[in-house]
Amino acid sequence: MTRLPSDAAERKLALAPNRSFLVQAPAGSGKTELVTDRILSLLAIVEQPEQVLAITFTRKAAGEMRHRVIEKLNAGLQPKPLEDHKVASWELAQQVLQRNQEKEWHLLEYPSRLRIMTFDSLCSGLVRTMPWSSQTGGGLEISEAHRRQYHEAAFMTIREIDDLPALQEVLSHLNVDLSHLENAIVQMLETREQWQDALSDPVKTIYSMVQSFEVFVASQLQQLMDHLPLGFSSEFIPYLVQWAQSWPDLTSLKDVDINPLSADVDDLERWQAVAESLLTSTNTIRKSLNKNNGVPADAPFKKGLIDFLKNTDFSAEFLQAFVTVRSLPRKLLTDEQIRLYQSLSEVLNKALENLHQVYINEGVVDFTEVALSALNGLGSADSPADLLLALDARIQHLLVDEFQDTSQTQIDLLALLTSGWLPDDGRTVFLVGDPMQSIYRFRKAEVG
Repeated sequence: MTRLPSDAAERKLALAPNRSFLVQAPAGSGKTELVTDRILSLLAIVEQPEQVLAITFTRKAAGEMRHRVIEKLNAGLQPKPLEDHKVASWELAQQVLQRNQEKEWHLLEYPSRLRIMTFDSLCSGLVRTMPWSSQTGGGLEISEAHRRQYHEAAFMTIREIDDLPALQEVLSHLNVDLSHLENAIVQMLETREQWQDALSDPVKTIYSMVQSFEVFVASQLQQLMDHLPLGFSSEFIPYLVQWAQSWPDLTSLKDVDINPLSADVDDLERWQAVAESLLTSTNTIRKSLNKNNGVPADAPFKKGLIDFLKNTDFSAEFLQAFVTVRSLPRKLLTDEQIRLYQSLSEVLNKALENLHQVYINEGVVDFTEVALSALNGLGSADSPADLLLALDARIQHLLVDEFQDTSQTQIDLLALLTSGWLPDDGRTVFLVGDPMQSIYRFRKAEVG
């Protein structure tokens, strides 16, 4: 196949070196081809090749991308190709080779000048550059036994139980199962980049937890309202009001005809009462009613109510939402849960301190510590460290492949690296991904 693809215009547009792009494309569509062409288009305009930074997820992918760029540059030394789909890459390579000669980059002799690397290697390089601000002391060696280090930190934490009432409370919550506690601390340390920021302000975190839960409850109630069966308001509600007069479980629904149900969180209790009226103990729609349900044989509304229950088409979405709503706690966080969270926060803070001590004692760290140290050493957008200011001047164009799998820590790093950039200042971001290929939700990758 030699003809141009149907989306050739979009591919050409994505090579504009003065604009930023988010490229979404499925597997096998030529994303790597587009990224390498984008790298060539940027190399053709920068002062130094190091001003273009491309980030991938694996060393293999980084090596393949570098090889592909060099391969295209070598092809640029050859005559113009006959295949239409190869011409654009050849023309870009010609421009880069001319720039290479003008600026005396010697890219073909020194391909390492192409800054194509993984997130881990980027963070490692940053930490080595700033041993003081990253608090690593300069030495940087990646541990091959990081899980053993987590267990060591967990054991050190548990040994402090006599002096740490919070740990005693957590252990009591786990039925004094020391093995369970140790493994739980290890599992948390493995994913500490996902939660340690939440420990800095426990009150704020608790408030956020409640807000998040409220959003979830409201979404489930809205699901119910979006899938109400025909006749729910006109037929079922009048029966429900009569039924509520004689069954204590439905007391909150006595005036539901006057105060209609809503998707507001405050209406959860009333919706749960509706669930009790509609669902059996096995979460199926009731088909019969008796005096135990507050519906005696001579109840004037009984026949109409049973006819509605038997003849109405209740959708699977409606039933699933109702089952979920029925199981939700009415009090989003109890006082006991809040105290337990505060104790957990104290225990995890102590575990983090002990893990850091393990790293100091052994002189080796894991990749998570490298990434967190890199973020710590760069400072913040409001108070940037010297290295961040230097990087701000050095990096002109940023490319990220497989963007759907970036974790929150990596997003924070990218945000810091571009925090000083301004619209139309000549610097660009190029993000490539496919939401359908996301495989890292377990490590807090957010496809959205």
